[in-house]
Amino acid sequence: MLPVAALDHTGAFDGDVRAIAPDTTVVATDVATAEDGYTYSVGDLTLDLTSLPLPAAGADPVKVPVRLGAGETVIQVPHGAEVRAVVHLWAGDVYWHVGSEDQYRSDHDARTGSITYETPAVAAGGTPQLVLDVTGAAGTVTIEEK
Repeated sequence: MLPVAALDHTGAFDGDVRAIAPDTTVVATDVATAEDGYTYSVGDLTLDLTSLPLPAAGADPVKVPVRLGAGETVIQVPHGAEVRAVVHLWAGDVYWHVGSEDQYRSDHDARTGSITYETPAVAAGGTPQLVLDVTGAAGTVTIEEK
């Protein structure tokens, strides 16, 4: 059995692994902590960002890096927030359920590079309130509005 870091071709692991097999929900309520990011090697994680104070439209966005090894990750964003997510997943699936947009990408789409998801206002040139930078080796990433 190889360690997950040995399978990581994405650069997700920089030595700052916060948990092994968390199988937990993390609720982010502080911008500084959220911007420090979240790094998990193996397990299922729900990252709840719905209580995070977001800036007013047009201000600098909150930037949340998320680094993953293997497992299922659900990132919950506040209902109505303007969001951009840049996802690089070496093997697995990505689901985007934010606003009126439902999108799905398999590993065949994702491992060739980053995939960017945006709410309609951000896609039309608006400034996001929340920017997710998600990098992972293997698993499922779901970004959903809550």
